Amino acid sequence: MRGPVICMPGIKITGVTKLIGGRDFDFLITDGNKLQYVRDSVVAWEGQSAYSVSDMAFDSTRNAFWILGRNGIQVFDPAKNTLQPAIGGSNFTCFALTPGDKELIVGTTEGFITYDASSKDSRGGPRMNLPWREITTIEVIG
Repeated sequence: MRGPVICMPGIKITGVTKLIGGRDFDFLITDGNKLQYVRDSVVAWEGQSAYSVSDMAFDSTRNAFWILGRNGIQVFDPAKNTLQPAIGGSNFTCFALTPGDKELIVGTTEGFITYDASSKDSRGGPRMNLPWREITTIEVIG
């Protein structure tokens, strides 16, 4: 069974697995591989993710969309309509931006890693000293 159908004036997208809103009633939509950026009810950009898309998040500080794949993270810039690799890795399972969009916390099958959202550099390497290493969900509280 395919995902739900999203209908907007002049747009019909099937098999949607994720939809995330941006700053100005704009959206990044995926079926798990293909990406579409919709602005003003028009597809403004279409592309293909380098990875199967697991999750997406909007970064209001940078006006950008983070796209999580199992082996890396990409960033879509709606101002330039560009999709760029941001963070490489393996076994990524989930992620979340911290308040103020300062850090990106990435869960893996072997713990979690904190990245600086501006530089995209790791802060201290993987955290694996946990009661259970496989992280499946991250929720930032506060």
